[in-house]
Amino acid sequence: MNNMLKFGTSGLRDTVENMSDRECYINTRGFINFLKERGEIGKEDPSLAIGGDLRNSTPRIMAAVARAVQDSGCHVISCGKLPSPALAYFAMKKGVPSIMVTGSHIPEDRNGIKFTKISGEVLKSDEQDILKNVAAVRNDEMKRPEVQKIFDEKGMFNSAENEPENAAEGEALSLYVRRYTDVFPKDSLSGLKIVFYQHSAVGRDIIGGILEGLGAEVIRVARSEKFVPVDTEKISTETLAFLKEWAGEYKPFALFSTDGDSDRPLVADETGTFIPGDKLGALVSLYLNPDFAAVPVSANDAVMSALAERGIKVMQTKIGSPYVVKAMIDEMSSSPSSKVVSWESNGGFLLGSDWQMPEGVLGALPTRDAVLPVIALLLLAKKAGIQVSEVIKNDLPARYTDAGVADNSTPGCEKYTTDIGKGIIETFSLRREDIQEVDFSEGNVNVEVSDITESEQTELKDIKNKLKTYFSGSRGFADVKSINFVDGIRVVFEGGDVVHMRPSGNAPEFRLYATADTRERARDIVSFKDEIIPLIVRDVSARSLRSVGAMASSDNGLDDEIISAVKAGIPFSIEPYREPKVWGVDGVGEFWYGSGDGEKSSTAVVAGHKVLMGELVSSLAKDLLGEKVIEKFGVMSPLVKILTPKGRLSVQFHEAKNELWIVTSCDSSLAGGKNWIILGFSSESVEKYGKDVTNQYGNALVVYGEKLNELIDTIEAGGEYPKELLRRTKNVLSAAEELRDDNQDVAEAEKSFLDAKIDVEYFYCYRDVVPGDVIPVSSGTLHALGPGVFVIEPQISGSTQSLEDGMTYPVRYYFPGYQRQDALKVLDIDRVDEMNPEVTADVLPESIDKGDGYVVDRLPGNFAEKGLEVHRIILETHSVVKRHNNSSMHSMVASKGEAFVFFEGKEYSVPQASPGGDMLIVPASCTEYEIKTDLGAEIIDTFTPVCDC
Repeated sequence: MNNMLKFGTSGLRDTVENMSDRECYINTRGFINFLKERGEIGKEDPSLAIGGDLRNSTPRIMAAVARAVQDSGCHVISCGKLPSPALAYFAMKKGVPSIMVTGSHIPEDRNGIKFTKISGEVLKSDEQDILKNVAAVRNDEMKRPEVQKIFDEKGMFNSAENEPENAAEGEALSLYVRRYTDVFPKDSLSGLKIVFYQHSAVGRDIIGGILEGLGAEVIRVARSEKFVPVDTEKISTETLAFLKEWAGEYKPFALFSTDGDSDRPLVADETGTFIPGDKLGALVSLYLNPDFAAVPVSANDAVMSALAERGIKVMQTKIGSPYVVKAMIDEMSSSPSSKVVSWESNGGFLLGSDWQMPEGVLGALPTRDAVLPVIALLLLAKKAGIQVSEVIKNDLPARYTDAGVADNSTPGCEKYTTDIGKGIIETFSLRREDIQEVDFSEGNVNVEVSDITESEQTELKDIKNKLKTYFSGSRGFADVKSINFVDGIRVVFEGGDVVHMRPSGNAPEFRLYATADTRERARDIVSFKDEIIPLIVRDVSARSLRSVGAMASSDNGLDDEIISAVKAGIPFSIEPYREPKVWGVDGVGEFWYGSGDGEKSSTAVVAGHKVLMGELVSSLAKDLLGEKVIEKFGVMSPLVKILTPKGRLSVQFHEAKNELWIVTSCDSSLAGGKNWIILGFSSESVEKYGKDVTNQYGNALVVYGEKLNELIDTIEAGGEYPKELLRRTKNVLSAAEELRDDNQDVAEAEKSFLDAKIDVEYFYCYRDVVPGDVIPVSSGTLHALGPGVFVIEPQISGSTQSLEDGMTYPVRYYFPGYQRQDALKVLDIDRVDEMNPEVTADVLPESIDKGDGYVVDRLPGNFAEKGLEVHRIILETHSVVKRHNNSSMHSMVASKGEAFVFFEGKEYSVPQASPGGDMLIVPASCTEYEIKTDLGAEIIDTFTPVCDC
């Protein structure tokens, strides 16, 4: 049986594979039965209008829909391939329901079905009744005798169904065109040159004709016979670059496009700068001057200000056309003469009332439309005698929006599901629905109800504090000013930054919207999604989707089974915190196994429950870490990392701490065939300069830094696209390589930088490595991991001094003497004299214990005084190591082979050292245990040393 289709924000959507003939047929018949129950279909002439977009799967799905209509005893009015608003407008004029087959803006491997009643769009309140009827049809379909079944085992028709003839296509398209050309003067857009990006939009042939019919000069570009998914909220970098390119080539008044079913506009000003849909909707309202506007809570707050100044009543709703439609219906019910509109952040504009225009009445169209927004914007600009960009500046406050998504392909979100998305919202929401917003001005908890309890106020404060751990000061966020719970979680920060998080209603995605005073800040906020969303996904999963308030209100946030297991000494596994890094494989550079604060904590899996290690340590410190450890070092647990660089890491040194690398594996494909690290100065440089090698290296770094800054400046001088390229790649050389063929200045700046880089490279000692190598890095030694060299790195606290950034340059950085605005990182090249001016000598592990078939080595690093000991336990076949009187917590991972910890007759596997894999924790309460292997193994054992452990 195929997957059952589900409602998203608007309509049914799924992969083409899941949208089998049977599923489309069953859902369509269920919708028709719903219409019959509601009296939403004619008795004498029970007809439905159907249409579709230009996806390859659309004709097959339209055929299944048509067969369902016919088998329901109804007539098909086929309107062929046309915009969704054109089909809806035709159906409204005919007084019939409609069904549009479209996936809108999503990729071609997906599609959808959108149902519309005679009275308008399907509302959220209709969905349960529709699904009830769908379930009844499904039940009947499954009871069909075998000889009457019309579908095969895969859910496809036994005999192919043909797409219905498009008898009404011409009439529907003509009606839609006349909707605009009959009410606006024929020369209203004369003198305006419009670039129309056609791609595979279903309205690409008629929309250009509408604009030409109103006098515009339309230049059609980039028509595609292959489907192109254009999302008018999440604009691709490629599309943004196209807009800039066409603006430069054609010098238009504006640029225009739509999504796949042509109900959402994509508009850019004369410079090719994209105009977000929420601002576009506000400008349409300023042109129409309605009495009432319904807008989603994700809309730019500049919209609220602009409409309020005009005296327009505004209601914020959940995201999705059913919600804004419902708000318009409610307003017209209470005030029948009110002129009402609504729109979404994707730009789709809905007209709830008939509107008197210069040459006629523009009929109501309470579904998303892409044409009216662009006409209204062009007329606003033309009437004022100004450019489109000036309309934005003159009529709307200077606020900017951006948006991005995370899904299960985002590093750190591989386990993301729609249920987790819902859980995230539950985690940061109060458990009573009548509180839609809380304001924290002057340290108070201000809400719109009077009966809020003290515990609810505490819960709201806990929600605020937890949000601050993700949207922290280190990421540039001020204190939380207010939180809105209308649809998802919308957070307003002191200073004006806005973040809005919500799961998508029709795709397995988690969306993050941003609003800020500058376009750059809005983009920066969205860029943090790749750090913040994985952290939230991990933490919410670890908390079994319990709310922050519920966690805070429990005694210690731990289940009794967790407490009992730790006190009993039962070993357990921990899952790593994933630290996103530009230089990491699949975007994750470091996997952390420890109990860091808040978002930096790993996740323990104890007695079948997940809990953050930080919470476990804070609640059960003595049982987990050991009393003697706490007496000597305080409440501190070791941190172990696995590093996975895809490119050479930055060259660093540490002023006051040693470091240790154990090579677990090498990906030679990333390193071009060799596996290497940088460790200390090269013998050539030390031989040439002696003790002065650090100063000579510092001089080379100064030139290197100057040339790197010059290259960044040269790239940024090329305009918006090069800046966007830097932001996207976060790699200066990668950006330069893409630009240099067409930009001689970039090519010259790149060559100067590479020459300086060669001079710096002369000072580095490159060492070949293989899995199993143990590499101590003493304080004052410059070092860097090479590409594809994956290591275990036990950690002690201490600062890091960065010298140069290898192949992972930040877009913005500075070094002493070269301060830069918006710098993200400092290069400490003024501290080179603190380094060891010599070739680094090898330090071998120390054998501290031998037995029958095993050896225990203490790995070098001299960490013991700072609370860290690292052993390598080498076991031959069928060997056993017994541990008595243990009083520390041990973190274990197998660097080779397979081994087990035996405790009280049970076996606990020591996981393999692999990126993203688990580690085994043996708590201090486990005082006696054995480590065994059958085939031989090597184990890295990290713990806090006390006298008898």
